[in-house]
Amino acid sequence: MAEKRSTRMQLILQLAERDEQVAVDALQQNRQQLNDVEEQLIQIRDYQREYLQRVNGKVSGLSAREMITDRQLIQQLSVAEDAQLLKFGQSKKYVDMAMQYWQKLHQRRKNIEELIGKMRHTENQLEEKILQKELDELTSQNFGRDSN
Repeated sequence: MAEKRSTRMQLILQLAERDEQVAVDALQQNRQQLNDVEEQLIQIRDYQREYLQRVNGKVSGLSAREMITDRQLIQQLSVAEDAQLLKFGQSKKYVDMAMQYWQKLHQRRKNIEELIGKMRHTENQLEEKILQKELDELTSQNFGRDSN
């Protein structure tokens, strides 16, 4: 007997499951990168805030050189924050793209599972009809023998 369509579709389902798992792994990796970038942004902002508090606390009695150095460091921290914000935006975009891709593959896998379920149902109905027909034939043959 030939292999049922639903059985043959299992290979397609396995491939879809594999693709979905790859997408899940990529999504997790992108989320981890986003978390890392966000943590670095928080650290930059915390350090910037602490440094500004220290600088504001010692404004009097600073030499011109110290004031220039402080201003340069504050500017560097601001540039670092801007760069980190850009990385955060890019990382967020990658997470969103990975999420959309995973959702697409997840829906595809679910659709394949539903299709296989419908195929099995149809195959089972067909088998039941064949069995019922065979039973009817056997019953009519036995009934014909009993009446002789």
